[in-house]
Amino acid sequence: MKSTDTSSGRDGGGKAGRIATWVAYAVLLVLSVPWYFPAGSGRPIVFGFPLWCFVSLACYVLVAALTVWRMDALWTDDLPGEDATLSEQSE
Repeated sequence: MKSTDTSSGRDGGGKAGRIATWVAYAVLLVLSVPWYFPAGSGRPIVFGFPLWCFVSLACYVLVAALTVWRMDALWTDDLPGEDATLSEQSE
């Protein structure tokens, strides 16, 4: 029988959460590649760079933020009995 600790809110959203995460990664990947911009679209220029450059950078920042958020939601360093050991050491 599988046991999950939901008291800390770190259940990861289950199967739906995993699917939503992979869908978000796929959407960001598709948006990050500028193939949907018309060929030769170097305009408009923003701070000396084409607009698609900023779209790609924004997608990469969102991928990094999504990764951090999911790692925080899923990663746990808790070991069974660790809380008791730490509280005993601090006394």
